[in-house]
Formats: sequence, structure tokens, C-alpha cells
Amino acid sequence: MGFRGYQNTAITNWAHKSDVPVTLDNAWSNVMQLMSDAGIVDFEMTRADEDVDDGCWPFEVRWEGQEAFIWMPGVPIDQLKVSQRSATYFVPRLWVDGNSWLWEYAVEILSEKGKDVELEVT
Repeated sequence: MGFRGYQNTAITNWAHKSDVPVTLDNAWSNVMQLMSDAGIVDFEMTRADEDVDDGCWPFEVRWEGQEAFIWMPGVPIDQLKVSQRSATYFVPRLWVDGNSWLWEYAVEILSEKGKDVELEVT
């Protein structure tokens, strides 16, 4: 028996767990919104030459001498922009440079990228 009576299981938070269709258009728009939320408005974005994995699309984003590799779920934005307080295991997560994040933390990671700061994850 696992935590609080649940059996131990591996949970992946890919977009295919969603009840809504996933699309490349959604993923593209989500990356645009993520960059905007991070305060990055002048950037280049290309769809990475990688296979789509369970409703997530890979993108390479470059700005001001920085770059990030983002795997973005193709779900509607309202399913991604969820705070830690209201998040569940079934919220699709996005990946920035190989690490899985909820939206608010991905914004922080991108906005601080290239700056000489230490991020505190609580």
C-alpha cells in the first residue's frame, strides 16, 4: 500500500491523460504564451526535429544568447496554467531543458535563464 492508501504507481503527466483532444496548434500557442509570461518577447521558435510523444511537441526557443528545449503538451492553455496549490497528478506538465515543471515554475526558470541567480524551489 502506498501513500494515503494508494498503490505505488508511476504517473506520467503527458497530455494524453487529458480528456480533450491535443493539437500542434495548441502546443505552438502554449509556447508563445509561456515565453510571454516569462517576459521574453523577442525570440525565435522552431519545431524541433523530434518525434511527437503522447501529445507533447518539442520546440527549440532562442533569445538574447539563450536557448531552451521545450516539450509542450497540446492541450488548451487553461489545463496548463494551474498553480501548485490547485495542481493534481493529472495536470499535464511541460518540460524545459529536460526537467518537468508546472506552468508557474517553467515561467520562473525561463525568466531567470542566463541571469546569475539561484532559484529556490519550495
